[in-house]
Amino acid sequence: MSKAWGRWGVDDERGALNRITDESVMRAVGSVQQGRTVSLAVDMVAGSGPHFKGRASLQHFMTRHGGDYAAGLKEKGFGFADDYVLVATHGTTHLDALSHVWRDGLMYNGISANTVTSRGASRCGMETVGPIVTRSIFVDLDTGDSGERMIHVDELQGRRRGHGDHPRTRRLVARKDGLAEALA
Repeated sequence: MSKAWGRWGVDDERGALNRITDESVMRAVGSVQQGRTVSLAVDMVAGSGPHFKGRASLQHFMTRHGGDYAAGLKEKGFGFADDYVLVATHGTTHLDALSHVWRDGLMYNGISANTVTSRGASRCGMETVGPIVTRSIFVDLDTGDSGERMIHVDELQGRRRGHGDHPRTRRLVARKDGLAEALA
């Protein structure tokens, strides 16, 4: 049992996201000094990445495209292109739901891992997350390696201290390789 279980009630499925309150959102919004946005997107390239060893790389294929019409497919009022992207979501960039991991058959707040099936999670799923508006500290850890290494707390703290920012409760730390170049 985790110390956090029950902190926000026995039925809670959001965990530490409960720390993001109306007051912390107002502090975050009030700290904005520029209207510049920063993408945290990672380029997704078919056949290469991003992905971790042991997981299939991203696949992208078209089920309909302009060539179908050029080969004689008739438009029925309009033409369209349609495609699919197959990706191992846990080998790319994403936010995990609390239903992603468990120990001894129990997820966050003592919820049974049996609530996760091939149809998805009926408890602690992404739909419980809601909007996330908070102040973030961006830490660039681009070391030129393959990205397949552990990132340790002391490394994050050292990089953060180098920028003179100190996290408070209700702040997120975001990692994106190459972010320093994007902010330059």
